[in-house]
Amino acid sequence: MNPWEVTEENKTMVMNNIHYMLNQYLENSMFKYVFFSWVIHKESIFDEILAGLKGNEYELIKVTLMCSEEELIKRMRQDERSESEIENSINRLENYKEMNTQKLNTNGKEIDVIIKEFLHMIAGGN
Repeated sequence: MNPWEVTEENKTMVMNNIHYMLNQYLENSMFKYVFFSWVIHKESIFDEILAGLKGNEYELIKVTLMCSEEELIKRMRQDERSESEIENSINRLENYKEMNTQKLNTNGKEIDVIIKEFLHMIAGGN
């Protein structure tokens, strides 16, 4: 859907799709890990996602990729995001600091370094 419109109907559809996909992966014995990546700026969104996961056993590790406001602006401009999108993201930046997640600082790091640090975190190395 482009452009995305935030309506209750669309939010319900997205959440149903997320629940379905995550449950399918969690039920499949071929997968050792399921990585779910999404921009989640409120704990209540995590709660809603987790509430829709059926009785599958899994270990949950929540990681937030963080960057400074300056880095965020730079990246979003490189992606040709609008000024209103940039402003909205800046306004939400503080929310991520309050999330009940492990934080991974991505400032000035290449993707391969971020991946190594991420894998170290999920292996229990903080």
